[in-house]
Amino acid sequence: MLNREVDGGAVKDTVYDRLAKSDPRVKAELAVIHKSGSFPDGTFLFRKGTPAELTTAVKKALLELAKVREGKPALDGIGADRFIETDKRDFSYLAKLVKRMEGK
Repeated sequence: MLNREVDGGAVKDTVYDRLAKSDPRVKAELAVIHKSGSFPDGTFLFRKGTPAELTTAVKKALLELAKVREGKPALDGIGADRFIETDKRDFSYLAKLVKRMEGK
């Protein structure tokens, strides 16, 4: 129970890893009791009716960000190494988890 503030919580794996790297108490005093399945994060969505030219341009820019000189600092600033293309199938684990939680 780190800092004696709460008995439990949830956190993204990369956040846990970063905190554990900077503070040895994280691994020493906290126990991971469950790891979820994988699903994408940092997702960009567009509302229905957004012009196709805009969505195509933004998608292209994000997917190519890691390939340009200015991209590395921008990605580092948000804790990412690149963007990847996803679709609904990539969120199937999360959708199943939400359905399970709604049933309780």
